[in-house]
Amino acid sequence: MQSAVFIQFAKYPVLGNVKTRLARFVGEQGALDAHIRLTAAVNQQLNRYGETRDKVDVKLALASGGGISHKEWIDSLTFDYCLEQPSGDLGAKMQRVMFDALEHYDYAFIVGSDFPVLDDDFLQQAINSLSNHDFVFAPTEDGGFGLVGQRACGFTSFGEIEWGTNRVLEQVQNRMTELGFSFSLLDKRFDVDELEDWKRWLQSDYS
Repeated sequence: MQSAVFIQFAKYPVLGNVKTRLARFVGEQGALDAHIRLTAAVNQQLNRYGETRDKVDVKLALASGGGISHKEWIDSLTFDYCLEQPSGDLGAKMQRVMFDALEHYDYAFIVGSDFPVLDDDFLQQAINSLSNHDFVFAPTEDGGFGLVGQRACGFTSFGEIEWGTNRVLEQVQNRMTELGFSFSLLDKRFDVDELEDWKRWLQSDYS
């Protein structure tokens, strides 16, 4: 089996700085609580898969803005290594993290903490896809993606993407095609940004 790393992107649990769209309906404290719960769910789902496979690691990539006060929260999560996300927009962060990871692993995956709908079969499909493709994406219903995987292929830029819009996946696919990289799409799933997403997740088997 090829070596692989799943890198969970997450924000520190700072009141007023997480799940801001959800906060309009549940308040800042409710949004903070949701963020903590969603982050933990993704972390648990990744580790459940990683613990039963050889050559699979789980890492945590944290956005800036935290401190010693968040040590207890970090300690509640399970990971092989914790790193700080580099500066720049989401594309620049992913590009740098992927580049660094692929120096040590055959496959590298980035998973958002708002994508808590993972299971072992889904993650295995992601790994299998990279045996025949340069990239794999897990599309979300809002036009983005919750997971991206890459094998070493020389790709160097996630630039000029309108992050946070419903055109993200379309633009990324177009970029891949223009540059001659192959990609695979997993089944479409939902991520959690809005109140209806949150309710849907709470009622699902993933919560």
